[in-house]
Amino acid sequence: MEQRSMSDIIKKMQPLLRKFEGDDELVIHEAKDEAGSNLGDNYTSVMIRTVVVGKYGNGSPYKRNFMTKILPYFRPVAQFINTEALYLIEGYMYEKILPLVGDYGPRCIYVDKDEIIMEDLREKGYANCKRQDYLDLEHTLFTIQTLASWHAKSLSIKLKDPENFEKLASPLKETIFPLDSNVAVGKTVEGGLNSAIDHLESIKLQTAELKKAIEYVKSLRNKCYDIIAKLLSLPKDRYFAICHGDTWINNILYKHDNDGKLLDMKFVDFQISRHTSIAIDFHYFVYSSVRSCIIEDSYDNLIELYHRTFVEKLKEYGVSEGDLKNLTMEWFKSELQKFSLYGLVTGFWLIHAVLANESNVVDMDKITVNDIENMDFFNKIVDETKAERFKFITLHYLRNYMQ
Repeated sequence: MEQRSMSDIIKKMQPLLRKFEGDDELVIHEAKDEAGSNLGDNYTSVMIRTVVVGKYGNGSPYKRNFMTKILPYFRPVAQFINTEALYLIEGYMYEKILPLVGDYGPRCIYVDKDEIIMEDLREKGYANCKRQDYLDLEHTLFTIQTLASWHAKSLSIKLKDPENFEKLASPLKETIFPLDSNVAVGKTVEGGLNSAIDHLESIKLQTAELKKAIEYVKSLRNKCYDIIAKLLSLPKDRYFAICHGDTWINNILYKHDNDGKLLDMKFVDFQISRHTSIAIDFHYFVYSSVRSCIIEDSYDNLIELYHRTFVEKLKEYGVSEGDLKNLTMEWFKSELQKFSLYGLVTGFWLIHAVLANESNVVDMDKITVNDIENMDFFNKIVDETKAERFKFITLHYLRNYMQ
């Protein structure tokens, strides 16, 4: 990508920031771009952090950071994933959905089909947790409650005015798993499954349960894409809501006080937000991002906490007693059951991204079209840490949803 000159940045940013800050006399004197993310943190975007320095109209100093998310036409991935559609969805989420649903992401100052400019949450003290460590109990509980609140607000809007909600949600088209098939994305899901098989078979202690689990996973070969695409294309149920769609650890930023106490969190990356079952976000988050020991010890508690928060918020948002009577724990567990395989397959899919380190992270600027077609960018080396995670989520899924 070409570097922008300071004058180009100022020309772009000054009118936007005058509107954003509500100050027609704001002047930007200096501006510079720098890398906005680490290698392996963004697969369908380029992130640029822009530091601007200037003065408010009253003469007081002005210094802010902003993040620009740029559509990477130049990356091979753009030939296989409809990245333009992803940007349209994310821009729509910032402009139309988040103002209604709530303050769950950064404030956005500019949207078009090629870029999105937003406030830099790092400047306000928000940061990612280390993805390779997965999330501890405190961060998991906080995220579960936040997801439940988001979903409840979205559903309350739908139940109060279904007709307008349908119009509101209609632009959220499925871009990653459309029924008419997107070959490359389908291949990456299959790659995650094949990697799961390789890792599970590498485990030295092959118990009867593990052998049975491996046979089950093998039975899913060449079916994963179709399974997910069909789940995501189901008719819109009355209790489907607008979901984030990509609730993994890299897309969640947390804010702590000076003593390390968790105060708040924000979601980023709304490119695959969907009108679908709330179980989609729950499964995706838990199997991609929560420590195995916490899932093992507290899974039922996570389900209970989510449901309790969800119902409490629905009451707060004025949902009718008739609907509340339908949204029981049994209803939620039936949703989790119906979409459980989505959780397993996407859990496999994300293990490499979560556990990638500096030596094996995917550089999306360097991989070739051939790499994508042949899945060579998946790490083929069997790794003991990954094997344990594959084993855990496979056995957890089978024990909870296939008994």
